[in-house]
Amino acid sequence: MYAEKLESLLLDIENKDIHLAGGSVIGMVLSIINSLIRYTASLTEGKKNYEKVQKQIEEVSKKAYILRCEASEIIDKDISILDRILSTYKNRKQNEQKYQECLKDAVEFCINVLDLAVKTFDLTKSIEEIGNKMLESDFKICRYYSQASIMASIENIKINLKDIKDIDYKKKVEIKYNGVLDKYYFYDKGEA
Repeated sequence: MYAEKLESLLLDIENKDIHLAGGSVIGMVLSIINSLIRYTASLTEGKKNYEKVQKQIEEVSKKAYILRCEASEIIDKDISILDRILSTYKNRKQNEQKYQECLKDAVEFCINVLDLAVKTFDLTKSIEEIGNKMLESDFKICRYYSQASIMASIENIKINLKDIKDIDYKKKVEIKYNGVLDKYYFYDKGEA
């Protein structure tokens, strides 16, 4: 049943003419993670031994819904950004300034995606601390996929920064993503 529902999306990702590329896939992953966070919250709501955290659980569920909606919007926005990059790339020698502006727009978009991935990771930590302990593997799945989304977003930033000529801008962006890396790039020993 779900394999059939997923098939058309997978075919779209594979289709070179649609441009559902890496950024769109990050949006899909973040949407799914936030849905899974809401699922774990729903299995904590109203449960015995979790009475003291009910308000927090409701808040986590609300935040996850908002993040899911924002993540879903990334998919179409990424297609639009990629289309612009591809069209300006073809004419970059004739209009270098337009190409540079397009790359900066792409970087800013990727920074927004990175921020969304970080918020998702932080929300994952919240549900992991207060959620139904029977869902431990679901919490870890959310954590690892949100961490992967952080790393994937940084890779998208790096690739778009590559051809930008504004050195000061590049340094500013590198400082931002290196700060995120310092805070969020880790592997729990013994949990892999």
